[in-house]
Amino acid sequence: MNYDDIVIGAGSCGAVLAARLSEDPARQVLLIEAGPDYRSIDETPDDLLHSAVSLVDHDWGFTAEATKGRSIGYPRGKVVGGSSAVNGTIALRGDPADFDEWAGRGLDEWAWDQVLPFYLAVEDDPDGAALAPQLHHVGGPLPIHRVPVANWQPFHAAFHDACRAQGFAVSTDLNAVGARGVGVFPRNKRDGARMSSALTHLADARHRANFTLRAHTHVDRVVIDAGRAVAVDVIREGQRERVEGRRITLAAGAIASPAILLRSGIGPGASVRELSVHCHADLPVGRVLLDHPSAGLPGLPVAGIEHDLAIVTEIGVRYRSATSIDDNDMQLCLATMFDPEQMRGFMPDPVAMFMVGAVLMRPRSRGRLSIESTDPFVAPRIELNYLDDPLDGARFIEAWRLGRDLCRTEPLAALVKCLLVDDATLADDAALGSLIRDQITTTFHPAGTAPMGRSDDERAVVDAHGRVFGIDGLRVVDASIMPTSVRSNTNLTVIMMAERIASWMTTDPIV
Repeated sequence: MNYDDIVIGAGSCGAVLAARLSEDPARQVLLIEAGPDYRSIDETPDDLLHSAVSLVDHDWGFTAEATKGRSIGYPRGKVVGGSSAVNGTIALRGDPADFDEWAGRGLDEWAWDQVLPFYLAVEDDPDGAALAPQLHHVGGPLPIHRVPVANWQPFHAAFHDACRAQGFAVSTDLNAVGARGVGVFPRNKRDGARMSSALTHLADARHRANFTLRAHTHVDRVVIDAGRAVAVDVIREGQRERVEGRRITLAAGAIASPAILLRSGIGPGASVRELSVHCHADLPVGRVLLDHPSAGLPGLPVAGIEHDLAIVTEIGVRYRSATSIDDNDMQLCLATMFDPEQMRGFMPDPVAMFMVGAVLMRPRSRGRLSIESTDPFVAPRIELNYLDDPLDGARFIEAWRLGRDLCRTEPLAALVKCLLVDDATLADDAALGSLIRDQITTTFHPAGTAPMGRSDDERAVVDAHGRVFGIDGLRVVDASIMPTSVRSNTNLTVIMMAERIASWMTTDPIV
């Protein structure tokens, strides 16, 4: 069959796009996913519904170089629902200033007043609507839940009160415009279950006669003929197949989408030709990789704290570091790993512990992504270059000392047995910076590997609608196209972006 639309990747963006495009019964839509498909919540494995983060059974198995010579695991969801099926479910919007920055690059379609209606359309947020009806919506596909104060876990409630004692303002809605301070994280959950795009957007699409979903299907490359994307080469059960489509959209995520572009001959000309691939479009694919690095100050809790072992993060802080000119350049949260089984595989001798986790939401350091083989089963090379900029390290040092102070502030202090970093190290910039460098890891927010921009922007790979420059009939719609990262967890924003671009794709002629 020759499809009208082929969408590659059934994750946070791909599921949204396929669902919206298939609302037109005259349009034949194919959605391709490398991982398995669970067709209903009843079929979905428990780790995809109730784990804090699922990093084992539905993962691509990527590794990344966090700092020079130090590699870390780099989880990405390999399942219908993509990383929205395995993530930590925090549903934070980007800051209006993030979209002002995008508009400043000539992307007026992505100014705050343009994207807010799509944030609203996505969410089913009765708690938010009760707080601010003009800023929140009830009835969208994505449920948003906030744990009420009465149900906070004791350790997290104590963290909240310690933050207040240290001078942080209380935020009743961390998704309010300009929200800062300490508050409960909004999450995309319903009745305690993670609600991925597989369970939200695809639920209504599955019964449509014009919608096809092919799971366990690995995409090799997009076929380009005379400057137009005409087909996709895929591998299923060891067999190669070519699938033709009038319009092809990559929604495989900020790691897999640029790798597919590079194998297809779209990327930096010299790098593509080194792979013995014909360069169809010389574009800066993978030249920049954005991420939010994280490092947590570890400690041990006192024995006997009442706690739901499935709860890891509940309360968060958004704040500006002392050396920053940007609001909310940092995020702080308490992570309670009180179930040693959750830590098996991460620690040689798991124990109940906690971390005051610091996340750098406006890093100055930049990574890059490349491929070293055209074999589609060879993982891309991911270089994160965390802490390359000294100011990034200084902000982490400040955050860890803030974490120390919080752990010594009542009522949290009464629940802390000890910190696992001694006072001498915490007081020494060089020693603490070295420890942070040894520990720093990802918060699973890669972005920016095929960024949006104007046609005269040498940094850009796609236009404001996700259309790849120089190639007709090909788009990228996922976190790859963020020109700068938002200062929040990325999942809610990429779902919003998919809804925004789907509104154009449903009316744009396929030419």
